[in-house]
Amino acid sequence: MKYILYIYSDLGNLPLVAPRCGYNVTCVHVQNLDINCINYFDIIWFDIPYNNVGEIEEIILLTLNIIEYYNPKNFVITSFKNDVLDNAWYMYGLPYRDINPLNYGCEYESEMRIYTNIFAWNNNLISRYNRLLRHKRRRFNNRYRISAALIREILQCIL
Repeated sequence: MKYILYIYSDLGNLPLVAPRCGYNVTCVHVQNLDINCINYFDIIWFDIPYNNVGEIEEIILLTLNIIEYYNPKNFVITSFKNDVLDNAWYMYGLPYRDINPLNYGCEYESEMRIYTNIFAWNNNLISRYNRLLRHKRRRFNNRYRISAALIREILQCIL
């Protein structure tokens, strides 16, 4: 069994999808984040809140310190493409991929940026949404959640 530390501000789809992929998920709200009470995890997954990026700089820095200190096998930091965050000094040097959420059946059109060291994940498939079965082409109720299809695709690439 592999273990994921999920740092969130609004609980998303990861706790629903990860157990089906063979992962045990520990969820921590960003306000309760403490570097001293974290055990070893195979993956640290952080969903950056989409609002007020300037106010969460301390949380992002704490999360990056946790990733550096505990050195997990993999990390995933998800955010919407944002000039303020993309040009921040603390995000330089982190490998990332830009994705179009419409390809995963999401209703929002703004691009997402996923900072990750999962290099086996190949996001070059074109128009996944057109190949989804008709009953899976639904829109998600929560507008800014990361889709289950995207989470499943990322987790299945990890060896």
